[in-house]
Amino acid sequence: MKDMTLEINKMARALAFERTGGSPEETRAAGIIAGFLRDKGLSSTIETFRIKRARTISARLFTGKKELACSPYELTGSGEAEGGLVFIKNPEDPEKDVKNRIVLVNGLMRGRFYRVLKEKGALGFICVRSPQGELRGPLLSQEAFEKYGELPGVMVDYEVGIGLRETKKVRLSKEERVSPVSSRNVLAEVKGKEKPGEIVLFTAHYDSVPGSPGVIDNLGGTIALLVLASHLAKNPPTRTARFLFCGSEERGLLGSKAHAEKHDLAKILWVVNVDILGDVLGREFCRVIGGEEALSFVEHLAKEIGFPLEAKRDIYSSDSMPFARKGIPSFNIGSGGAGSHFCHTTGDGLANFSAQAISESIQLITALSERLLFARKFPLRRDIPEDMEKKVNEYFEERTGSGPRKGRKG
Repeated sequence: MKDMTLEINKMARALAFERTGGSPEETRAAGIIAGFLRDKGLSSTIETFRIKRARTISARLFTGKKELACSPYELTGSGEAEGGLVFIKNPEDPEKDVKNRIVLVNGLMRGRFYRVLKEKGALGFICVRSPQGELRGPLLSQEAFEKYGELPGVMVDYEVGIGLRETKKVRLSKEERVSPVSSRNVLAEVKGKEKPGEIVLFTAHYDSVPGSPGVIDNLGGTIALLVLASHLAKNPPTRTARFLFCGSEERGLLGSKAHAEKHDLAKILWVVNVDILGDVLGREFCRVIGGEEALSFVEHLAKEIGFPLEAKRDIYSSDSMPFARKGIPSFNIGSGGAGSHFCHTTGDGLANFSAQAISESIQLITALSERLLFARKFPLRRDIPEDMEKKVNEYFEERTGSGPRKGRKG
């Protein structure tokens, strides 16, 4: 155990820097991950994919002659707008006319509401950041931007939002330069000794949001998979373990989406995704995108090994979702607690990180992987029930404004 915690701390120190999708720092992190795999005797492939990033030239917001502090909402284009301000309480079903208005909304801009604003002729939008001061982007879904085009938007702090609640008219301007850049996935495999054509896919994203070293979210998950890969390299399983370290998850699951679109998924039986791990005071959880059989499977395993686990059937906003969209079920493992409230902030650093906590989580991850990889016959059905499929489709419709995908069986 002591050797494992030393190794975990070594990997954490090497990777604890901001790693936003498509940045030179993300490229550097991909190389470090490939190096760790190489040290364990595993070859890896770094696969590039193209994403859109926007460089902000300016973002300004005025009430009369008074300028208010704001930050640009990335991937909403450029433009100027002046008009009446309307506060929408329910983006799911806007209760007021937004035509030729600038819309004020609490929280993040999702693709579905962005589509509605475009269709109904809004001039622009202002989102209000939560009082906790989340750093995320802010960033519109790339799919929504590509499909629906420009609608200039900004984000303001909660205190500014309170002042805008009774404001009648505002003026905003925003200019950004959108350009394609490369992001990277790191891919490695431990071939199965007897059934190499049967694959269990293990995923974790290694990128971070801007301004954050992203240690709990998600260096913890990345490190857990590196430890598991090292273990399996020494103990080759019956079927193949594929490891996918995803880039640009924080920009809308872009790395896992790219992999799901590029690769043949027919041989992937199951996905095990690890996201949010290493919290000093974390509480272990598992979200099962699958049936009751799969939920019982992981609950019984946790009891068997004496592992405290809160498990339920539900979707999880992480890199398993593009595979669920293709009909591949998953276990989503994490550990949330007080420290994880720092996710997407500058506070998600090594101060709240525990190598001991990760080593404890790895007990479940290892036991689960061994049950799936070493079983003579794969113990679970490759199936997502209709109720879960509905949740998956609703998730993507909300985030991107798009409908369900066809050809879901991968």
